[in-house]
Amino acid sequence: MRRGARKASGRPFAERPLGGAQIELVRLLRRNPGLSVAEAAGRLVLSDETRARVEVWRDRRSVIVGQALSSLTGEDRTSIEAALPALSRLASALAAAGSEGEVQ
Repeated sequence: MRRGARKASGRPFAERPLGGAQIELVRLLRRNPGLSVAEAAGRLVLSDETRARVEVWRDRRSVIVGQALSSLTGEDRTSIEAALPALSRLASALAAAGSEGEVQ
């Protein structure tokens, strides 16, 4: 779902493309404002312009997902809503596996 939303909303810096590592660093900083030098290999803070662009991109993704959900039947939306707790646990397990190297 995340890849589909990203693909549909486009890149946040289309006119000045960033490399994969740069995009990951931007995401990291957006999630962790004021990250230290040791944590991010440099004390980096998003500029106001960059922060605004990332927020617009995130908002665009949210709108696209909302529109896609609206196009589904009520039954489909109910099924997705019922699956959200399990999907949240799956995401947590994947995040833990990424930081620990294996699934618990």
